[in-house]
Amino acid sequence: MPVAGIDPRQIETFNKEYSKSPKSFTLGLEARSIWEGRGLGNLGKVGPWKLGTNPMKRPSRDFSVQLGSWREVGDALGVEGAADRIEPVETALMALCSCVTEAITLNCARKGVNLEGLEVRANLDVDPGPITGAKDPMDWEKSLRSVKLDVTAQGKLAKKEEQIVEEGARRSPVHHIFSRHPGTRPLPMSVRWPRVGCGTSDRGRRHPWRPPGRSGTASTTRERVPPSTSRERGASDRRQALRSDRSGRLGTARARPHPCRPP
Repeated sequence: MPVAGIDPRQIETFNKEYSKSPKSFTLGLEARSIWEGRGLGNLGKVGPWKLGTNPMKRPSRDFSVQLGSWREVGDALGVEGAADRIEPVETALMALCSCVTEAITLNCARKGVNLEGLEVRANLDVDPGPITGAKDPMDWEKSLRSVKLDVTAQGKLAKKEEQIVEEGARRSPVHHIFSRHPGTRPLPMSVRWPRVGCGTSDRGRRHPWRPPGRSGTASTTRERVPPSTSRERGASDRRQALRSDRSGRLGTARARPHPCRPP
C-alpha cells in the first residue's frame, strides 16, 4: 500500500459506486453545543448523521468535548472561576488541519504516492473586539480574512508527487468552507518537503517520523530479568494472548458491512 492502512482498490470501487448515485452517498452532518448555565463554558456534541437519506444512529457514537475560552481572557472579561478550555476558533483550526490531513492521505493513496509522514498547522490572528462589543462585527471583514496553512510532507517525493500532495489539500471540504466567502482570500498554503533523515545513509540520526526507541537499528543489548519476574511476565503475556484471541473471534463473529462501503 502506498499509504499505510488505506486500500487504494477500495477507493476506486467506492468512486465507481458513487458515480452511479451521488445523492445516496451525501453525508448529512450535525453538531450542537449546550451552554453550561454560567460563564463561557459549553458542551460540544456530535453523534447522529445521515448517509444519503438514511439516519445513522448508534448509542456508542456520542462524542462530547468541553469548550470555552482561555483562563487569562476569562479573567479579563470578569468570568468567575475562569479555566482553560479548548476555544471554538482553535477547534475550527484543528478541524481544518485534520480535514486537510485526511484529504492529502486519501489523494496520495488513490494516486500511489508513498507518503511517509505528514503534519498540518494552521495559524490565525483574531481581533477580539467584535465579540466583546468593542467593535462592530463588520470589522472582521477587514481583520479576519485569511488563515495561514502550513503543510509538511515527508517522503521521497518527485515533483509530480509533490503536486499531488498540494492538490489533496484543496480537496478538503473544511478548506473549501474556509475559502468560499466572496470577500475571503484563498488560504495561503505553504508546503514543505524536509529532506533530512529521509534516506538510509544517515544511520546516526533518528528518523523524524519515528518515535524514540524505534530507530530501525536493532539493539543487541538485553536487559537481565530475574527468574521470578520472567515467569510473571510469561504468564502475563499468555493471558494477554488469550484475551487477544478471544476478542479476535468475537470481532469476526459480529462483523457487519460498513454503511459507507459499497457492496
